[in-house]
Amino acid sequence: MKNKIYIVIIIASFFMVSCLKDEGNYEYENLAYVQEIKGIDEAYSIYQFDEELVVTPELTIGNSDFNKDDYDYKWYLIDYYLDKNIGVIKHDTIYISTDKDLKFTADATVPIKKMMCVFEVTSKGTGVVFKESTFLTVKNSYSYGSFILHQKGNNSELCLIKENEEIVEDVFGIVTGGRILAGKPKQMCHFYPNRDELLNIYTDQYPDYGAIFDFSTFEYLYPASTCFYSEIPKGADFQYMESDGSGFYSLVNNRYFYLNLMMGDKYRPYFEYNLPDFEEDVDYIGEAGLNILHGVETGQLYSSGLYGFNVDFSSGGRKIVMPGKMLYMMSEPGGSLWSEDKARFYVLNGTTITEYGCNYGFNYSKYMIVYDLKSENEFIAPELVDENTLFSASNTEKYLFFTKDNVIYRYNYDDVTAKPVKFYEYPAGTQISYFKHGYDSEGERLEVGVYDNSGSDKNASLYYLDRTGKVTKSYENICGKIVDIVYKNSI
Repeated sequence: MKNKIYIVIIIASFFMVSCLKDEGNYEYENLAYVQEIKGIDEAYSIYQFDEELVVTPELTIGNSDFNKDDYDYKWYLIDYYLDKNIGVIKHDTIYISTDKDLKFTADATVPIKKMMCVFEVTSKGTGVVFKESTFLTVKNSYSYGSFILHQKGNNSELCLIKENEEIVEDVFGIVTGGRILAGKPKQMCHFYPNRDELLNIYTDQYPDYGAIFDFSTFEYLYPASTCFYSEIPKGADFQYMESDGSGFYSLVNNRYFYLNLMMGDKYRPYFEYNLPDFEEDVDYIGEAGLNILHGVETGQLYSSGLYGFNVDFSSGGRKIVMPGKMLYMMSEPGGSLWSEDKARFYVLNGTTITEYGCNYGFNYSKYMIVYDLKSENEFIAPELVDENTLFSASNTEKYLFFTKDNVIYRYNYDDVTAKPVKFYEYPAGTQISYFKHGYDSEGERLEVGVYDNSGSDKNASLYYLDRTGKVTKSYENICGKIVDIVYKNSI
C-alpha cells in the first residue's frame, strides 16, 4: 500500500511540475505576455528562522519592454501530505510573498520538509498567468545541541546551546509561534515511541502540566497531561521522570507509571503499574541494576518488572527492608547483570543515613534476578546532606558525588570510614540545581547547573567538570534556574 501511495505522489508531482512549466503555445497578438523566466534555480534549501531565501527572477516579455507594475506576483509553497485517516493525498497552499523579488524567512507556520515553490506572474491587462516552479527544502535550525529546561519567573523556558556554541533563548516559544510553557519546570524526557521522536516537558501547571512536541520537526503536539489515561489532578507532584533502554517511567503523587515502548501509542503511552504484591506508595525510582521502587510504608524494594524477569529481594530467606526515606540508589561501575553486580542504597531514617550494599545478578537455577544484602552501615557524614542535596554516581570510578548549598563533595564508598572530601566550591550564596554525570570526547564529566538569588532572568550558569574537578567548559549567566538538560547530538 505504501508503494502505491509513493507512486501516486511521484506521478502527481510530475504532473504538477509539467503543468506549471507549460508556457503554452498560444498566440496573443500585441500582448505583453511573458516569454521566459530566468534566475530561478531547480531547488533551494534554508534553515527555518535562521536563513533568508532571496530569489531575483528575470522576465522576458514579448512585443514590449518589461514594466514591473504591469503585473501581479505571487510566491507560494505547495505542501503535499497523506491524510492517514482516509488514506488520501492532500495539499496545503502557503502564500509567502506578493513581490516580484522573493525575500523569505521560514517561521513556525512553515513545515520542515521539501515542498514545491511556485512563482506566479499575472498580466493586469489581459489576466494571462505564467508560472515557474522550483523546490524548497526547509530544514530544522534547532535539531542538535543542549536543550536546557529552566525557570523564568513562575513559568518555564527552553534554552538551546547549539553545537556551534550559539545560544538560543526560548526555543519552545520560537518554534511554537509564541506558546508559553506555563508553570515552574519539573523535568524532561527524550524518547522514541512507535518510531517517533518526542520530547516531553513537564511543569507544575494544571491542567496541561507542560507540553509534548515532535523532537524531529519541533512541532507542538499536545499537552503533557494527555499522556495519562486518568486525569492528573490539580496540584499533582511530578516527582521523577526518566527514560531507560526500553521504556519511560515516572513517579507522580507517589504512584508509579511505566511505558514500554512496544506498547500503547504516542498519545496515551502510560499506564499505572500496580504490582501483585505492591499496594503502597513509592518515594523513589532508580537505577540499581533494574528500575527499583522503594515502598514508603514497609521500606521494601520492588521491581518494576522490566524485561519480564521476576526479582527476589531477600537475604537469608528474609525480605530486604530499608526503613526510612530513600535518598539515592545506584549500581557500582563494572560487573554484569548476568554474572554478578553490586548496588548501593542510601536511606534517611530520622537524623541518620544508612548505606546498604547488595550483590545482584541472574540466578539460572531460579531463573530470576536475585538481590542479596551484603553490608549495612551508618553513613559517616549525614550533616553534609539536607533536603536540597543532589546525588550523582560516577560510572567509571567508585565515587558518589553529592551537593550541599554551593559545594560538591566526593565520597569513596569503598572506604566507608573516610569522610567525603570537598570536590568543588562555587561562590557563597549560590545554589546547585542541576547535577549529573555525562560524557564528552575526553571521557566522563560532571555537569553542574548553578544559580544565585539576584532575581535576574539570567541568574544561572552551566559548568562541566572533569574527573579531577577542573572546569573544562562554562556558560555564564545564560538562563534562569536550570532544572534539566537533554542532549541531542548530530554524531
